[in-house]
Amino acid sequence: MTQSRYQVKTVVAANGERLPMLLGSDGLPLFEPTLFALTEIRAKNRAANTIGNSLRGILIFYLFLDLNGIDLRRRLTAGQLFSMGEIEDLVRLCRLPIENIVAASIKEEATSVRGPVVSMEKFRQRVASEVVREIAPTFAATRLRCIRDYLKWLVSDTSSRVGVGSEYRTAIEATGRFVVGAIDARLPAGDSRGKLGEREGLAPDSVKELLRVIDPGSPDNPWKDEHSRFRNELIILWLFYLGMRRGELLGVRVSDIDFRKGSVIVARRADDPTDPRKVQPNVKTRAREIPLSPLLQDKTNAYVGRFQV
Repeated sequence: MTQSRYQVKTVVAANGERLPMLLGSDGLPLFEPTLFALTEIRAKNRAANTIGNSLRGILIFYLFLDLNGIDLRRRLTAGQLFSMGEIEDLVRLCRLPIENIVAASIKEEATSVRGPVVSMEKFRQRVASEVVREIAPTFAATRLRCIRDYLKWLVSDTSSRVGVGSEYRTAIEATGRFVVGAIDARLPAGDSRGKLGEREGLAPDSVKELLRVIDPGSPDNPWKDEHSRFRNELIILWLFYLGMRRGELLGVRVSDIDFRKGSVIVARRADDPTDPRKVQPNVKTRAREIPLSPLLQDKTNAYVGRFQV
């Protein structure tokens, strides 16, 4: 995948706290997005994943600024933000996969030799001539909400630095309301309620075939080494029979399993300093106890004993 000049990376503190940051091309955190993440998201005790998702939306925003040759700080200083046409461009950009946006940004950077170049029109023409897959409307709306909240914070932070009642403060707050309102009016609508009659889960024949293929002794098992075969079978069985979320399964420890009682505790351990993973999987719900079927108990006990997890 093409590498963006901006990246969201997670820093792990000594106390185990995970803090995502938006880095620039020099590898250093961008000042305004970092301050926004600390004061507006982390201060509200939001999870690291929430901070990371917000910063990924802001990353799209900075790519938009680059493609349009916009100096955001200069515009804020002048009490301006974006025209209606630029807002439309931002909304269209947020509908595209990140790899398409990054590729366009890198191509523009490579071909620009004199100052900022307004290239959004060329980008729109190229997208119009190609069949470009758009992301789901709900994801595009999430990006735009993150950008909207960041802009609201930028405007508030900028206006707070000048006296109450000044013409500049009135102007920047008015343009902020205009941009925020325009973005809100253009948030893509997605139906998250589902449709009646829509099939959920795998068909019985598909389930039967899946269970056959993941058997460690199956000749059609796609995994080569013995450990991967037993581990991946156990993962799929847990997900299928318990209906656990991916992050919940990744957080289960052997000590959470009570083999005598036949149950497992799904515990929330946000920012656990003993977890070596930089991107720590988290449980979104309260801790709960789930019973294990005899099949899952036997499979799990055999795996733990065989591979000494």
